[in-house]
Order: sequence, then C-alpha cells, then structure tokens
Amino acid sequence: LRPDEDSPSGWGPPSRLLSELTTLGLLGRSAVAPALLAAAPRSGLLVLEDVAGAAGLHSLLLAPDPVPAEAALLDLAATLGRLHAAGRALVPEHRRARDRLAPLRIPYSKAFRGMVEPDGFAAVLARACAAVDVRPSAAAVAELEALRRFWDEPGPFLTLLHGDVCPDNFLWTEDGGGRLVDFEFSAPGHALADAAFARLGFPACWCAGRLPEPLVERMEQAYRRELPAMDDAVFTAGMAEAYAFWALGALSWALPRALDADEGWGETPLRQRIVSQLETAAGLAVHHGRLEALGAAYAALAARLRERWGPALEVSLFPAFRSGA
Repeated sequence: LRPDEDSPSGWGPPSRLLSELTTLGLLGRSAVAPALLAAAPRSGLLVLEDVAGAAGLHSLLLAPDPVPAEAALLDLAATLGRLHAAGRALVPEHRRARDRLAPLRIPYSKAFRGMVEPDGFAAVLARACAAVDVRPSAAAVAELEALRRFWDEPGPFLTLLHGDVCPDNFLWTEDGGGRLVDFEFSAPGHALADAAFARLGFPACWCAGRLPEPLVERMEQAYRRELPAMDDAVFTAGMAEAYAFWALGALSWALPRALDADEGWGETPLRQRIVSQLETAAGLAVHHGRLEALGAAYAALAARLRERWGPALEVSLFPAFRSGA
C-alpha cells in the first residue's frame, strides 16, 4: 500500500481502504456493521464477520415482492440512525485513529465532497445554468452559502457518515436485521447527507429508483426514532439543504456527461436521475419554505432539460413496488 498508488484527489483505493479500516475499528461488534476480525492494511486486506444468510437490499428491491423490500428499507433507515447516533461521539476518535495511519501518507477520501470541488458551489450552478440558457437569480446564488454551511458547519448534525448509502451496501436478514457494509467513503460530516437517500431513491448508486411516498415518510420516522429528540423545523430545514446539496452535486458531475448523450446506469439512466433530483429539491424547497430561490433555479433547469431531452424522464418505482402503483 504505497502513497503513489492513490490519486491526488484522494479517490483511490488506498484512501478508501483506510477509511473503511478506521470506521470498522471504531464500530467494533455492533448492530450497525459486520465486526472487523483482522486487518493487514499494507497488503490491502480486511477480514470481516460473515453476515450469514443475508440478502443484499438491491436483490429485494429488484424482486416483485414488496414485503421483504419494505421491511429491509425500514431496517436500513433505523440502522443508519443508529450509526449516526453512535457516530456523534466517535468523531474525535475517528480523526485520531485515522491520523495514526499518517505514516502511510494516504489522505482522506474526498469522494463525497468531490461532487462540487474544486470549482466551488457558485461556479457549479453558473456553469450548469449557462449550459442550458437559464439565468439564476441573485437570491439563488446567495442561498448557496447555506449549502456551504451545510457541509462545512454541520453543528448538531456532525457525525460519522457511511458516505455511500446504496442498496447493495446493506445486507439484511429477516431474523437478525441488517448490517451496513462498504465504509470506504466514511468520514465525519453532516448526517442528513446520508439520510437524504430515501426520498432521492439512492441517486449515486447503480440500483437507483423511486420509493412510494408513504414508505419514504415511514423511513424518515424510523431514522429519527434512533436519534436524540430534534425539533421538526430543524430537521426539515436540514433535509431541504441535503436535497439541494445532492442536486448541486448532480449538476457538477452528472450534467456535463449527460448533455450530449444519455448514459445507461443500472435501473435508471443518468438524465432521469438529474431531472428527478432537481425537481425533488425544488419541490421540497417550496414545501418547506427553505432555499426557495435556489429551488426556483433548479425548477427552471429541470424544465429546460425536459424541453431538450423530452418529457419521458420519470424515475420508475423499484420493481418491488410496481404492482401496487
């Protein structure tokens, strides 16, 4: 495991391995992740507890039976809540434990933040709007400051993130519950950057799709029950910022790839994901009265993209939930 094996941005396998090693070492034997049994980081080897008989959530979402898929999704939300509740106290030790690996000279992975680096939030919005001839208001640009604070100053939401909440990163058993796996992007950050996955339908995963709205609401409730009591207004404002953050990320990395040609990706092509994230963030900005000017810019971008790409851009329900739609 040599420093020059990693990319300068911190996206490479060595930084991911060390992030996983650090987080699993702190979580120990918990009801959140498989136990770390042994590690040889210089050889790139981690040995984890076997989650016997588990099914990947992706396999349940792509099957026609909604019952196990719903049970696993609710358990995923609760498990993520337990991770974030425990992770608040682990942030200082996580930094110390990761720094103890400093002789390996591998930086933190920047993948999560890398959605909008290095140009900055305002540059990402300006470039996306220019590409499709939309003019954002001055108020929309000003509201980007809230997104900067969302990531740089999470306040009471600071915790240990999973960083890659995807269906194939959750192993579920009917009797024993589930475990999160694949902590390669784990790092301290804003809890709701993880928690936004349900309403967005796993936007950065190959297995992306739409979930029924009543189920999304139950998942958010299951997540919140695992956390310390929180004012509803604080939570909803934070979630609105999380959705706006993810939508800006889509404008940064996905839109340039999709402008000239669509890109198939698992269940949901790239163009569908972009428009869905923009419209979700715009709708919730209006619903919650938070970041409304930025939401209006997102809505204008989505409308212009529908004009350019055609109206058939709806993200489908996961197969597990289509029969009752």
